[in-house]
Amino acid sequence: MRIRRISIGSFGALRDREFEVDPGLTVFHGPNESGKTTVMEFVRSAMVPSRKKGYPARKKTDSGTLVYDDDGPRKVVLEGKDRSGDVPSLP
Repeated sequence: MRIRRISIGSFGALRDREFEVDPGLTVFHGPNESGKTTVMEFVRSAMVPSRKKGYPARKKTDSGTLVYDDDGPRKVVLEGKDRSGDVPSLP
């Protein structure tokens, strides 16, 4: 499985962000409080359900999509506290 694109409509303090993930090595870098951890938490929230309180706290306004390859293109949609689409059984 390989992540291809991360599109965040609203998650934590991030709004309207899109990241294309190139083949090979992708590195998220930036100053403190720039959203690196929030992007990784978005990926985790889209791929793996959790009953624990995460960072940032999940809200009804959370939205975004995660496009990945797994024997063809797949997409997970995060809307509020729900996930839909091609949610993998095992990430």
